[in-house]
Amino acid sequence: MDRDIGLAVVDDDPLYLDYLSNLLALQGGMRVTCLASETALFETLPQEPFDCILMDYDLGHNNGLSVAERVNAMLSDPPPIVMLTGGGSERTAVKAFRSGFSDYVSKRDLKLVELVGAVRGAVDRHEAARSARARTEALQQQLEFNATTGLYDMRFIRARLDEFTVRGTTHRFCVIVVDLPQLADVRAELGYMAGERLLRAFASRLRDVVTPDDLAGHLDNDGFIILVDRPAALTGVDAMVERLANALSQEFTLDRTQIRIEPQIATAHFPESGTSADALLAAARPARAEVPTASAIAMPAQPTDAGAPDLDASATQLIQKSERRAERRQRVLRQAKIKLNGHSTVIDCNVRDLTTRGARLRVDSYFAVPAEFDLAIVGTGTTRRVATRWQIGRDIGVEFVAEVP
Repeated sequence: MDRDIGLAVVDDDPLYLDYLSNLLALQGGMRVTCLASETALFETLPQEPFDCILMDYDLGHNNGLSVAERVNAMLSDPPPIVMLTGGGSERTAVKAFRSGFSDYVSKRDLKLVELVGAVRGAVDRHEAARSARARTEALQQQLEFNATTGLYDMRFIRARLDEFTVRGTTHRFCVIVVDLPQLADVRAELGYMAGERLLRAFASRLRDVVTPDDLAGHLDNDGFIILVDRPAALTGVDAMVERLANALSQEFTLDRTQIRIEPQIATAHFPESGTSADALLAAARPARAEVPTASAIAMPAQPTDAGAPDLDASATQLIQKSERRAERRQRVLRQAKIKLNGHSTVIDCNVRDLTTRGARLRVDSYFAVPAEFDLAIVGTGTTRRVATRWQIGRDIGVEFVAEVP
């Protein structure tokens, strides 16, 4: 300890109290407060956070053991106590240690080195124990929270679910599941680490909108869960889901793509939807609706919208939005040509998906496509005017606008 030790010396003998004060003053490194009774000690403790208490065993009406018990009951983190005893018997020492004293020193032939060593040793042990508790609490917190999202880990959530369900059907609660189906596309197109960054950004947003009274946790690779067991909140779960949907549906800028996240949110109520953790999760996650590959519109560089968390600035932004298809895609592999600048520039590409309304193209190397261009699919004998609807890397989504004569 770099600072001086705050030491309370408690003894009902004023002469001996003065002697101890002068003796310790010679040592230095201690701020000594002399207290002539246990009453004075308890009056001072709330205002003065002592690092150690040096206490006489015999305090008149009360002995040091009973006073120490009261100190330990009074404070959440009581300072260590060193007992001064006139007898110095082995029996007294055993009583002292059993009562929580850190050490004891005999008044007979009292030596300054022995006294100071007992005080400093008691303080050092107390500081070491406090540090160990802090490390244990930090480790426990790490085990309870997911390192990526900062929300409760699934093991913690499952334990709470099991705890809630064993209370019986009289204990009502609700499970809200938030799924991010777009994450699979982000990981596939932009890489795993990009998906993790997006996951962290979304989790940060979720932490901001969930009340401290509800438990929010990480469910799996692309999902989150919220446990609601407050009676007042249970009556307004639908409104809560609507509020979550509005607050969590937003755009996140990631590398060269601004991704529109629209989470799927579902609920399950205990006991109506199920009486076990697995049943509740299954009820809240029915067969998920097919979520199409996200689309993107190439845009010139511009400042990031203040409302969208900026994960990574870039010279070019691609704004990605979810799009539900009106018809099933046909998986194809056809050669095609992108014609630009009045057909003076021709770029080879492949058609990967095709519908009557549009297609998905793939080029050999990335370039920013214009808003509209002509597309000739080899073997069809026709050239069509197309509008760019999205672009992710080398993949381009287009909509057929008109045939070119």
